[in-house]
Parts: sequence; C-alpha cells; structure tokens
Amino acid sequence: MKKELRWRVFYGYNHNDYISIGEEYLERAKYAMISGKIFSHKEKLIQGKEIKRIEPDFRFYTGWYDSYAPHEAEDFEQIKRDVPTFEIEDRSRLADERVRFAIEKNQVNLLSEPDKLSLEWQN
Repeated sequence: MKKELRWRVFYGYNHNDYISIGEEYLERAKYAMISGKIFSHKEKLIQGKEIKRIEPDFRFYTGWYDSYAPHEAEDFEQIKRDVPTFEIEDRSRLADERVRFAIEKNQVNLLSEPDKLSLEWQN
C-alpha cells in the first residue's frame, strides 16, 4: 500500500504560515517558488516570491501539533520510523526534474496536468 506523501509550503515566518500539500501539487509549488508566479491551493493564493521553503510535512505522519518541536531521541526515532523519507526524497527529485523540463521546453502548462507531464518529460 502506497503511503500518502505530503509537504508543507512555508510562505511566512510564523510557524503557522504554511499550507500542507499532496504530491499532485508539488510541481506547481516548486515552479511558483522558482518563477515568483502565484501558487493556488484550495482557497489560498500565495505569491511565489513569498514561498520561503518547501519541506516534508513530518507532522502529518507523526500527528504532532504545530507547536511541538522534536527534541528527544524518541522524537527523532518516531520521525525515522513514521516518515517515508525515501519516497519523499525520490518524489522531490522527480518534481525538480519535471519543473526544470517544463521551464526548458517552455511548457509550464504541463505542470497542471501531471499525467501528461509524465509522458512528455521522458521523451
């Protein structure tokens, strides 16, 4: 069974200035961050130049509240145990390649059609 992959797109400096996204939005978020274009997710619009970082949403997997910061060995063991690190890193690399391809080929419209991009970028 494939585990759902999640990232947090941070757009401010407060701990709650983020949105959690699934992998189907990852390319568009990365593109917005690079290009400065607007990233929209559900009802939220974020200016790409406002995006500070995109990182794995380890709290999604651990169930921790936003205000909880891991600090004990058990916390880091839980992250290691519960977060699908390999899958997240692999998917992030693929997203980087796809965004680079879309920009190079001047076909960023493909980023809104992940299935089509999967076929096009490999040719």
